[in-house]
Amino acid sequence: MNSSERRFDAVVIGSGIGGLAAAAALAKRGRRVLVLEQHFKLGGLTQTFRRREYTFATGLHYIGGVGEAPGSDNQFGRMLRWLTDGRLRFASLGSPYDIVRLPGFEFPIEAPRSAYVARLKATFPDNIAAIDRYFEACDAAQKASMSLFAARALPASVAALVRWFNSRRIDRALGT
Repeated sequence: MNSSERRFDAVVIGSGIGGLAAAAALAKRGRRVLVLEQHFKLGGLTQTFRRREYTFATGLHYIGGVGEAPGSDNQFGRMLRWLTDGRLRFASLGSPYDIVRLPGFEFPIEAPRSAYVARLKATFPDNIAAIDRYFEACDAAQKASMSLFAARALPASVAALVRWFNSRRIDRALGT
């Protein structure tokens, strides 16, 4: 079959968040895309389902990195705005955006991160150094994961070079 006889330029298996995003990006770039899904509902783990008297909401509950400010912290939001031609908007959950509730103890998870860190340090003053180390480890893990994710999109020879170049940083983040 020659290229003029092809019905689709790409076939995406699965209609979860990743599959739908990939299909939308390909279509936005002018490709003809077929999305195949074995379930009777589209959306993968973004759907809500019931088992007996219980309802399970398995989709996203809150998400970061979607603000308007420039910089790497909001890359995800810029990508989503590009993908949806600016139609997808996120509303702030406010602060606190979550509360950890344990017997006899409640702790608000605040935004921005600096407020969350300040609250942790005020609540647990004997653990300030450990809190700092925890957030340093989170930052290192995030940077390492970005390298790993980026390498998956590259040709194997280039990906190997990226992994080698970042291997010490990745090992430190993983604690190996």
